[in-house]
Amino acid sequence: MWKQLTSLILLVLVFTVVAGVAWFVDYYSKIDYREPIIVEILPNNDEVVTSKGCFVGGCSGQICSDRQDIASTCEFREEYACYKTAKCERQASGQCGWTETSELSMCLNNPPAL
Repeated sequence: MWKQLTSLILLVLVFTVVAGVAWFVDYYSKIDYREPIIVEILPNNDEVVTSKGCFVGGCSGQICSDRQDIASTCEFREEYACYKTAKCERQASGQCGWTETSELSMCLNNPPAL
């Protein structure tokens, strides 16, 4: 009698552990760990001010805007490196933007590898 009861308890315990492991594997296998985590970084007071009231902003310095408080998601793309030497200024349209130069165009067409 005790042997049968012990076997039954052991069987229930093994079943519970196996079911728990199966749930754990199923639950965590559905999470895509490669999906990027997007964090919004608010600009600080150290924003770069450029000519004619335009500001370089965004987490990676990729935005040229007339607003000092512009924010962006925090990611980095190869082409963002091109804006480090580009000129952010008011364009003929009256809008702030990156001045298109041959150097900027070449860089954007063939950005440096990350």
